[in-house]
Amino acid sequence: MRILVLNADYPRFLAWFYRRQAGLENAAYATQMAARNASLFGVADFYSRNFAALGHEAAEIHINNPWLQAAWAREHGIATEVPEPPGAATGRKMPPAWLQRVVTPFKPILRPLARKVGLSPRLDTSAENILLAQIEEFKPDLVLNQDIFHIDTSLVRRIKGIGNPVMVGQVGLLPPRGEDWSVYDLLISQLPSVVHSFRAFGVRSEVSHLAF
Repeated sequence: MRILVLNADYPRFLAWFYRRQAGLENAAYATQMAARNASLFGVADFYSRNFAALGHEAAEIHINNPWLQAAWAREHGIATEVPEPPGAATGRKMPPAWLQRVVTPFKPILRPLARKVGLSPRLDTSAENILLAQIEEFKPDLVLNQDIFHIDTSLVRRIKGIGNPVMVGQVGLLPPRGEDWSVYDLLISQLPSVVHSFRAFGVRSEVSHLAF
């Protein structure tokens, strides 16, 4: 199978990652991806590397890394203007650590509110177009979306329109209402309460525990 894994990184990580490697933002896509994987942050390339070891063709896309995505666009003749992450190579500061610690417990509550007032982390048009072009090129049989907030259900429907891949979403937060979750073939979570919520929406959902 051809398997594509979609990931999103924390802006604070992106800021730190590119600050510590001068000039990386101008490097080739493959060079940036290799450096990102070598960081071992988050899920890195653990999914794609092990799918490949089992005989599948697999790749990862870091959908909200503007430098990495811009490099892919340049190498494929796509003109785009990509904004930089907060605090990265621009002199802008990230929120102080104490404030982030205070806010963290409230993120599950604040995220749905942010969506309602237009502060959702969903991708902008340029980033969406790059992602769709990548999907056109890779032609996946299965897409595992690890960030259902950056890639909302309307964008998932556009992805399904490219070869109709099996769509699997993974999430560890209660899903917001008002989304058409039926566009997914399967939604997985490590939390039974999240699985029950999706099933209440009439969507196939299963528990998939985290493993290390």
